[in-house]
Amino acid sequence: MKTTIIGLLLLATASVNAQEKAQTYQLADAPRYSEETGYGYDLVATPEKGSKAPFFFSVRVPDGNYQVTVRLGSKKQAGVTTVRGESRRLFIDNLATKKGQFVDETFIINKRNPRISDKESVHIKPREKDQTELGRQADTGVQR
Repeated sequence: MKTTIIGLLLLATASVNAQEKAQTYQLADAPRYSEETGYGYDLVATPEKGSKAPFFFSVRVPDGNYQVTVRLGSKKQAGVTTVRGESRRLFIDNLATKKGQFVDETFIINKRNPRISDKESVHIKPREKDQTELGRQADTGVQR
């Protein structure tokens, strides 16, 4: 089965102490991730238009719980989408959309730094260390 994603809209609503203003990121026009912008494509090259390769989109946020809404679908073609948060946690698995159909999916991401103090930290599995830049941002890894 071919997997693809067309036209992903990422809406991240911060809820550190209380619901704060929602931030919307249009992926079609998004930059590469940088410390200056605090968001953008990350870990691999920015996908070319029409590419079916997986990509990563990161947003720098403080530790906390975040409600994330993604809009999946395309006017031009059907697709099947998988979404991971923090580069590892599965949130949406093989969600099929028809041509012209758009689906909004919402989930909660808990972003936290594994460092407890200068001498203590939460144990992270080696496979998780290799896949994410812990402590910097929450990622949404989208597989197409």
